[in-house]
Amino acid sequence: MFGKFKAGYKPPQPHDGGQNPWDAETIAKVCTADRITFDVNHVGRHFLDGAFGTGKETTFDKRPTLGHLQEPKFGERSTVGTGVLSYAGQHVHVEVSFDQDMEEFGVIVLSWQYDERYLTSVVNMPVLKVVLRDREGETANVLHEAMRDAVQSGRGGVEMRVWINFGPGWDDREHAVYGNITGAQIWSNLHKPSLPTWARPIGELDLSDYPNPAMLRSSQKG
Repeated sequence: MFGKFKAGYKPPQPHDGGQNPWDAETIAKVCTADRITFDVNHVGRHFLDGAFGTGKETTFDKRPTLGHLQEPKFGERSTVGTGVLSYAGQHVHVEVSFDQDMEEFGVIVLSWQYDERYLTSVVNMPVLKVVLRDREGETANVLHEAMRDAVQSGRGGVEMRVWINFGPGWDDREHAVYGNITGAQIWSNLHKPSLPTWARPIGELDLSDYPNPAMLRSSQKG
């Protein structure tokens, strides 16, 4: 599905005075589903340690909360993946982050970013925030490695899926909408970019360009 947008895809719309830019159809599609799949095409990492300027230990302690890209705690690595929800019918930016201390398995938020530039207009950008509990950083490492595998294999990014559950009130158009994440899946495949489709795993096979079709005929006798 990577990089394929739904027919009738709507680009970002002009600024609407600060209102919720999510289409009602897109909200319903996300909030009534038991799972969503999206594309991650960038993974960024930030590590902070040491002292700055004064030679003394700096005291701030900010963590990535609800998907906002913030400074990590000293000695911790912050990982944030970004991408798009390509089948939603409108442009939805996706942001994936990780939290070591949250009690829930994960949280999903339908939010938006104000005043983004698009051509000659200013738009409010729908943002789907995915935050996963990650005590030891293992899930963040998996996403980072999967992105590296994708780039080395000549693909544009990583496919990721989360299982979700929204309670009553998900159709509230005045505020960000919160739901729970109960599971997550990340696909990772590493192969040379020139690997022919007929040599790929069973689920990805395409024999249309097989070099010797006669070798595909059954050897069984009737």
